[in-house]
Amino acid sequence: NEIDLLLDAFFAVSEDSTIHYASSGVEMVLGYNPKQLIGTKLLDLVHPDDLRKTGNSVEQVMRDKAVMDFDNRYIRKDGQVVHLLWSTSWSDKHQLRLGVARDISRIKQAEAMQKTLLKISEIVHGDLMPTAAYPQLQQILNTQISGLNYCLVLHRSQGLAVIFNSDTNWQPDLQTLPVNHAGIAELT
Repeated sequence: NEIDLLLDAFFAVSEDSTIHYASSGVEMVLGYNPKQLIGTKLLDLVHPDDLRKTGNSVEQVMRDKAVMDFDNRYIRKDGQVVHLLWSTSWSDKHQLRLGVARDISRIKQAEAMQKTLLKISEIVHGDLMPTAAYPQLQQILNTQISGLNYCLVLHRSQGLAVIFNSDTNWQPDLQTLPVNHAGIAELT
């Protein structure tokens, strides 16, 4: 089947979202063997926070017969969240909703990082005194790069000083902390 050559996931589902066909691309996109999904509800895989907007999109497909560029999140078999971009249509002849889903998680991550860097840049280059900017920077970093160790280190005349870090139990050794040619501490 030529559809199985696609890297994207292709689904054929009935009006109640029961899966009748899933292409082999489903395995790469969602981690499931396509045969495992036959007879299950596609909506059961939707991220809980996206159920309402996904339901609205399904209603639009049924009404308008096609929806393009709809994005939502699904839960992969391994529990990870994946961002998908859909192109869907309804076939009256077959009484099936047909949809192609592309994994756009990397694009969403890049967009989030871009927004984060813009927020940081606005704070750093804004009118706030440095001590007033630190809590805002720390909040942004804690929400956007959770799980990573980081710290804000300033180069002062007395030497390097840690202003804040991601984990109060973690403190870099400032004596051995390498500083690059731009005066920025490089952490490993």
